[in-house]
Amino acid sequence: MDKVIDSGAFGQVVKCFDMKEGARDVAIKISKYGKHDTDNASQEAKLLKKIMGNNPDTWGLVKMYDSFYFRHFFIIVFELLDMNLYKYIK
Repeated sequence: MDKVIDSGAFGQVVKCFDMKEGARDVAIKISKYGKHDTDNASQEAKLLKKIMGNNPDTWGLVKMYDSFYFRHFFIIVFELLDMNLYKYIK
């Protein structure tokens, strides 16, 4: 883990270096500890996979590289982008 990028109602996002898949910087979204939060994060990952399908560049969404459970937390691995769009709009 490099640093915490942001935190919110459902968990936090940290900047990490992915040494396994292409040695790249990634953003990892970690759900809060609890069934409700991990279920929400799991549903988010399922919806993103369904929307993106086989061609994620079609929709202009952040690329999700992976998702998995780890020690009662749900983890979603995204491409690392420049800034939080929600905070930018505010």
